[in-house]
Amino acid sequence: MTARVCSGPGVEQKIEELLDEVSRIRVPGALNLYHEGDSTDWGDRPGQATDRRHALRHYLVTHWAAPTVLVGEAPGKDGARWTGVPFSSVRQLTGSGRSEPTATIMHRVLSELDCAHRVLLWNTSMLFAPGNRNPRPSEVEACAHVLELVCRGRAVFAVGRFAQSATDAPYIRHPSHGGAGRFAEGLRLALHSPASVDVRRALDRLDGPPPKRPARSARRARVGADDDRRPAPFTLQS
Repeated sequence: MTARVCSGPGVEQKIEELLDEVSRIRVPGALNLYHEGDSTDWGDRPGQATDRRHALRHYLVTHWAAPTVLVGEAPGKDGARWTGVPFSSVRQLTGSGRSEPTATIMHRVLSELDCAHRVLLWNTSMLFAPGNRNPRPSEVEACAHVLELVCRGRAVFAVGRFAQSATDAPYIRHPSHGGAGRFAEGLRLALHSPASVDVRRALDRLDGPPPKRPARSARRARVGADDDRRPAPFTLQS
């Protein structure tokens, strides 16, 4: 089942403004996949950044109505680095070329749950970090506003501990490194639990509470509240 297309001047303008914001993000040492100058400086052919922006625009138009966001870490070296679309691979978009294990598992599980139309995929950082390293705090900070815009008014779940640390969203096990089964079970809990179920606590029971960490920056995202049954709409901590 595919997501319905959200069209109309209001939606299209919101998406275009979001894409403009994404393309303006610049942090030394990380690649903005949607900026032509940045892209060619990193060795991409002219037009690749524009192609990625077009692909992301199409993805957003076809998923903007989704009530839920799954937030990952950052573009992967074999996936969104080339496609521009979070949790995707060239093979998924074109039928040939590179595949990406996490993207393959993500879309297989969403299809099995019949929830592809209910979920929008995004990343804590939309910048590509060389060597597939974790995003630096400056990169997460630079992308915080666009993350807020995407998540606003939607239920938010974090895929992996890095995304959870950045958002405080309920945690779903990342599918990599043998985590496919737990990921599928966590996603089922997140998307198919009755309203009476405390989803955050159910997910914590599945994978354990998050590890203790230092206090967050005031600009980091905060999602949900301890007494909420469902994740609250995304807000930034003031």
